[in-house]
Amino acid sequence: MSATNQLRADHDQVRRLEKIVLKCSEQLYKGKEIPFSDLTKITLVISEFVDTIHHSREEDSYFPCVASYDSLKEEIRKVMIEHEFGRNIARQISHHLKRWKNGEDAKEPVSRYLRTYAISLNDHLNKEKKFSDDAEAEDLS
Repeated sequence: MSATNQLRADHDQVRRLEKIVLKCSEQLYKGKEIPFSDLTKITLVISEFVDTIHHSREEDSYFPCVASYDSLKEEIRKVMIEHEFGRNIARQISHHLKRWKNGEDAKEPVSRYLRTYAISLNDHLNKEKKFSDDAEAEDLS
């Protein structure tokens, strides 16, 4: 499997996560209960898969390979900024989950940051699809 195809397969999994995160946010806003353990698992998937594995594949392997295409350098910079933005949102989710676990009323900020993360992921994945399509087109030229 090519690096581009591996990243596309990752994106399929991240897209599934995005839908789950959005659904959890919506349910929390409606006052429904989401098992705390499920929310903790979501933060684990974000940290371990999205950030540690997927973003690492992009930042450490894929981007350096396609950085030689001058037309993609600005796009790489934008994607890296979005990765950091996602990390910041994920930290906020974890922070407010800890508050919630300690007995504070933190459901609203958890829900808000889950929704923000889902929206950010959706936008980011759409940009990354275009980026990988553009990189593949550069390879063919």
